[in-house]
Amino acid sequence: MSQLKEKGRVIRGWLGVAIQRITPEIKEKFGLKTTQGTLIGEVNKDSPAEKGGLEMGDVIISFDGKKVKEMKELPSMVAETPVGKKVEIIVIRKGKEKRLTVKIGELKEETRIAATTTPEIEENFGLSVQELTPELAESLSLKDEKGVVVSGVRKGSPASEAGLQRGDLIQEIEHEPIGNMDDYKKIMGEAASKKQILMVIRHRGHTRYVVLKREKK
Repeated sequence: MSQLKEKGRVIRGWLGVAIQRITPEIKEKFGLKTTQGTLIGEVNKDSPAEKGGLEMGDVIISFDGKKVKEMKELPSMVAETPVGKKVEIIVIRKGKEKRLTVKIGELKEETRIAATTTPEIEENFGLSVQELTPELAESLSLKDEKGVVVSGVRKGSPASEAGLQRGDLIQEIEHEPIGNMDDYKKIMGEAASKKQILMVIRHRGHTRYVVLKREKK
């Protein structure tokens, strides 16, 4: 509330990484002892993470003195950290622990959309999407349509249970039109905390509503 009074908006910390859950398969491939922590899949250019020495393939196990047990814990830890604060991040890199000091940046509005990572969406709903390019629109008979195309559905996931399939076109989420990937990331980021998400899907020439239920842990 004090931030709202002083600056008229809430300021959130920014690290600049895309992260993913450590599955048993990843644990085995990386030679990790447990599935705790979170794996860095991408480091944004010129981000605090890059400047602090974080690398793709690092496994974050501690942030500012707090253990990172699951992927979903890190985003809130970073967001709640004061901008400009130097924090110690402990990672596992090639089987060895490494301590790094990173100065937390500010999550700008334009960064916020990009930071709404698909790994979180995939984690909760088992869904991945891609931009509807002219070539893809032609091959899927989706000319003059707008939305994003389902590129993957995890077996047994909420997306799978709802009947989503590769090639489906997502046109609306929670009554908001989806024109491109930026729309999708923004609206899914805002709706991702909900237990259920309403979507409008175009499947083989027909439009229908589907409800995605958040995956139970």
